[in-house]
Amino acid sequence: MNKQSNTDWKQLASMDDEKIDTRDIPELDKTFFANAEIRVPAKQPVTMRLDADVLEWFKSEGQGYQTRINQLLRKYMENQLRHGAKESFAVREEDRQWVDAKPVGKEV
Repeated sequence: MNKQSNTDWKQLASMDDEKIDTRDIPELDKTFFANAEIRVPAKQPVTMRLDADVLEWFKSEGQGYQTRINQLLRKYMENQLRHGAKESFAVREEDRQWVDAKPVGKEV
């Protein structure tokens, strides 16, 4: 989780897609997708008190407000962990991958 990347992200971002060398990246074929597993962190129902205006604002943004609140809290946690906050809680090994990943899809 604390590995420093050697990638020059600014240079990569400025390149046209055609100029990016992807020869060392295998194509994803039907076998890959047949064996792929989607892993979503476990959700736990909670009751929490939020300021009325905060909740109203999230709800006004439309369906999925709970997912957006969760994403915001996750980003805060990831930032704290990246910047030296102690991991004073037990992170399950299957959830550990999500500290640096972006979940895709609908809330489960």
